[in-house]
Amino acid sequence: MADEIINFTIPLDDDGFVTLQCPFCRQKFKATGSDVNDENNFELFCPYCGLVTEPNEFFTDEVKEKALRIAENYFSDKLNGFASDLERSFRGGSFLEFQKGKDFEINNPKIIIESDDMNTYTLPCCGRKIKAQLIDDELYCPFCGGDVHGDNNR
Repeated sequence: MADEIINFTIPLDDDGFVTLQCPFCRQKFKATGSDVNDENNFELFCPYCGLVTEPNEFFTDEVKEKALRIAENYFSDKLNGFASDLERSFRGGSFLEFQKGKDFEINNPKIIIESDDMNTYTLPCCGRKIKAQLIDDELYCPFCGGDVHGDNNR
């Protein structure tokens, strides 16, 4: 059986930033969609704790929940279709009978709403911008890991 790819979009805020969540400290920050999708970024650093891992580990809990719901709906739809096909193929046969039960439920995926409650910082190490809620005086650059004092562009 061939692999199936299910695509869905992750919303950006009005400035083109996507919310990310550190898998270590669980804090949220934002980077531009183009920076996150850049295939040259093999790892991201958390701007708060500085720990590093693969970019796909920074999806928010809401995005993971939406992806899971979409996958569940996809498989529920496939199973419902398979059961209907089985029932149809055994209809009228005297030797074996198959009756389809209740359909698997299809649930609407969670709607993700992007808030704009963070400050914008220009990172002098690479000139990129992120949005964060400054906890200390310092942030780490998500792209190079450098310890920087971002210029706040409020």
